Amino acid sequence: MTFEENLHQPRSLTAFRATKLLVGCYLGISVLTLVAIVLLRGDAALVTDAG
Repeated sequence: MTFEENLHQPRSLTAFRATKLLVGCYLGISVLTLVAIVLLRGDAALVTDAG
């Protein structure tokens, strides 16, 4: 079986779908984290000094 044929196997498609879902979730969490940082940047009680 060639590489091209392996890409269209049900198990390969399931693995790619799961990988895309995990990467999408990671991206979503990263964006939400950046939004929280921007929204809370002025709140001295929640944000501490880095140094």
